[in-house]
Amino acid sequence: MRSGRRSVSRFPCANAWRPRAPSDARAGRIREARRASRPAGEAHRTAPGPSARRNASGASWIVTRLPRPVREAAPQGVPGLTAEARARPAARGTGGLGPFNTIEDFSLWDRCITRGVAGSWLPVVYGNGTRIMQTHDSIIIAHEMVHETRVIPLDRRPHLGGGIRQLMGDPRGHWEGNTLVIETTNFTDRLPAPGGGGARHSEAMKMTERITRIDPEMIDYELRVDDPKTYLAPWTLRMTLTQQPGYEMYEYGCHEGNRSVANSLSGERAYEREAAENARKGLPPPERVFEKVNGEDRGR
Repeated sequence: MRSGRRSVSRFPCANAWRPRAPSDARAGRIREARRASRPAGEAHRTAPGPSARRNASGASWIVTRLPRPVREAAPQGVPGLTAEARARPAARGTGGLGPFNTIEDFSLWDRCITRGVAGSWLPVVYGNGTRIMQTHDSIIIAHEMVHETRVIPLDRRPHLGGGIRQLMGDPRGHWEGNTLVIETTNFTDRLPAPGGGGARHSEAMKMTERITRIDPEMIDYELRVDDPKTYLAPWTLRMTLTQQPGYEMYEYGCHEGNRSVANSLSGERAYEREAAENARKGLPPPERVFEKVNGEDRGR
């Protein structure tokens, strides 16, 4: 991991990295790397980070967790929400109660716009690859899901002014030894707070990522979330990213194939027509199928 203005050895270009549980031997190296990279005297409230391991067929992913010694360092989990956060309207989307009348009633993920910084790293059912590329003055992090890409300057330029807010915030990076530190501010308040149960985070949120390559195939990833208007205390999530030889990142043509929003809106209109017809006949409204599938908490 040689430093230098034009070195690209810290994060090799065009490699895909996936969350994965490390072996016991490598877990020890992870703990040592974390202790070495943590600022002196800093205390972290941590939450155990999920990781994903690809099965032998490559057709699906198995969600796992880090080995017990790493997880036990974070017994308390995500801290509670402030009264202000609990009072905020939850982010809308198909994970909520509706209504589904316009495009604005769907989440930004439903609409193929973003999953947010934390969501872009965390594993889901497919499309979990991440490509990390390095130039002489920036780091580019490209996620497979929702084809989210961040260009992170390394030239110590100041953050944008407070009047400019972005869904993925405004990142700035620098090196602390072999650890890439990314500090992101200038968020909007339109996305769910990580680990917040659907509550939205505030514009005051700051995220600090620490990315350390601990051997040729493994990266230690740490995300610290600090939002005093949302959480009772800052907290940190950690997980291990593992290079998958031969893994190919596919184009995530979300907008081109996003029939979900249109079908949901047309389905809601069809339900309303059927409910109105039943009312004219003195019959109860038709059954909602998703109440059977998802439970009463998802119905109206």
